[in-house]
Amino acid sequence: MLSTQNSAQKLIISNSDYIHVVQFDEIVFCQSDGCYTHINLHNGQKHTLAKSLSKICTQLSSNQFIRISQTYLINKTFVNKIDRKKKNLYLLDRITVPFTISLKNLMELISDSIHPKINLTDADNG
Repeated sequence: MLSTQNSAQKLIISNSDYIHVVQFDEIVFCQSDGCYTHINLHNGQKHTLAKSLSKICTQLSSNQFIRISQTYLINKTFVNKIDRKKKNLYLLDRITVPFTISLKNLMELISDSIHPKINLTDADNG
């Protein structure tokens, strides 16, 4: 079972043994695996649900989550770096996930969480 509490921004994950209450802020990314979705938390825990990533996207309808590919939904607050050439995102400096959406679209989706917005080119780094 999966449900959300909108005002508290929490996800309730229920399995046969436990009911887990997870705050949206704890979710780093979700990964599709066929009919299952793995929810990866900041503390390293991972929960597997028998739900598609599309259904999870509906449950996590907060603007802090971005669908970056058919396989990944990420929490944009954990993005540390973007590799333009390899089309990878780095989350928490230790997790690498590929993205398939355009770089322009990706930057538009995460830009509201970057303050202040600073653009540097290679010439600026010299």
